[in-house]
Amino acid sequence: MGVGCTGPDIKKGVKWTQEKADSELNRRAAEALADAVRLSPILETANESRQAAVASFIFNVGLGNQKRIGYIYSTFRKKIDAGDWIGAAEQIKKWNRVSSVVNNGLINRRRIEAQLLLKKV
Repeated sequence: MGVGCTGPDIKKGVKWTQEKADSELNRRAAEALADAVRLSPILETANESRQAAVASFIFNVGLGNQKRIGYIYSTFRKKIDAGDWIGAAEQIKKWNRVSSVVNNGLINRRRIEAQLLLKKV
């Protein structure tokens, strides 16, 4: 049974093969990267690590939630758009809450994303 995908289009009780789950995950990750580049065009020329970090963030936040949670107007995005990768790495770590509660899983995820933002290659 495939794992790794959730959402309103996934019907309860429907089982996917791992190949189908991987395919859908790859499609959604590519969609997140395209959305990241659309929102912050500087990412088009950024290195793969930086693109991956921002796409991971957007994938995790959810394409439909970007505007609602403020990414579009966030200091994190402003730092990216300015090419301030150190500032962006500091800012991404602040996105570590679920319903106003600090989440250890998000702390770890944001630490990894921050490291990717700092990679120069």
